[in-house]
Amino acid sequence: MKIWINRTAGGVLCCALLAMAATVVDAKPGKEDLKEAAKSLNETFKGTSFTAKVNLSRYGHHYVMPNGEPHPSKGKKQGRGGEGAIQFDSGIKVHAGEVGYTIGVHVKGKDQVMVFFNKKPNAKLNPATAHVLYDRPVTADDLTPEKIAVAVQSLVEIKGYEPSAQVAAAFDEALASGSEASTTGQPAPDSPTAPMAPTVISVEARAEPPTVHGGEEVALVLEYEVAAPSGSVTAVETRSLSLDGRMMPTYPVHEEIQRQQGVFISSYRQMLPRTVATGSYVFKGEVCVGGDCISRSVHFEVVRP
Repeated sequence: MKIWINRTAGGVLCCALLAMAATVVDAKPGKEDLKEAAKSLNETFKGTSFTAKVNLSRYGHHYVMPNGEPHPSKGKKQGRGGEGAIQFDSGIKVHAGEVGYTIGVHVKGKDQVMVFFNKKPNAKLNPATAHVLYDRPVTADDLTPEKIAVAVQSLVEIKGYEPSAQVAAAFDEALASGSEASTTGQPAPDSPTAPMAPTVISVEARAEPPTVHGGEEVALVLEYEVAAPSGSVTAVETRSLSLDGRMMPTYPVHEEIQRQQGVFISSYRQMLPRTVATGSYVFKGEVCVGGDCISRSVHFEVVRP
C-alpha cells in the first residue's frame, strides 16, 4: 500500500571475477578469519544472479561506502559508464536492467573490499568492480551476503538479498513461530522470535519536474518503506537543498511524522523565486526510523525562463 502525503512550502530559496576461494589480505591479526569468511561468502554467491541498476562496464570502477552510498570523494572522474565510475574501456558488460550471473569478492589491503560483477556464469575476465571503502580495517563480520548486498545496492540488486526480501523473510519467521513463542514465555534476546525493531527499509529521492524555471514550483519527493511490526513509529524526514555546495536559505527542513508499516510518498513543494540562480541543484533526502537512517541525493536543473 502506498500513501501520498503532500505539504506546501512557499519559503524563499536564494564484476565480476569467478568467486574466489581465498582472499588476499595483509599479514594482520584476523587473517584466517577473513579468509574463511571470504571463502564462505564466495561459495554463497555461486549461482546467485543480480540485476544491474546502472551500466556495468568492462574495467569500470565504482566507489561506495558500506551503507550503500556513493563515496563522497573517490571516483569523481566521469567515465563513459556514468557518474562515480572510472572507465578504461567502453564495452558494457551488463546493461542497466539486465541480469548477470557472476559475483566475486576480494579483500584488498586492510580497508577495502572489491566486489566483481560479470554477466555470464563463472566469468573470469574483464569484470566491473565495486570498491567498498571502509574507514577502519575490514573484519570477518563485514563479509556477509546481506552486508555486501547493502554496500552495492546503488549498482545492483542481488537476488535473494533485496531489502524487501529480507524483511519479508523476517516477518514470515516471526509469524510462523508466534504461536509457539506465546506458550513458552518471553523469547531470549537473541532468539529468532524476538520482535523485530522498527526501521526504514528503503528510500528514494525525486525532484519533480527534473527541469524547472524561476517562478515555478518543484516537488521534493521522498518515497520510503517503513517496517513497524508493533504499530505506529516516528519517522523523521530531512530535506536539504544546495547549489555548488552552498545550502539554500530555510534548509535543511526536518519533519517528524507518525507512520505505521507500509510504503509512503511524501512531497514537499517549494516555490522558486523568479530571480533564482540557474544551475544544477542537489536535493538530499533522509529518513530515520528507530535510530536507522537512509539518505539519497538527486539533481534537478533550474534554467532561465
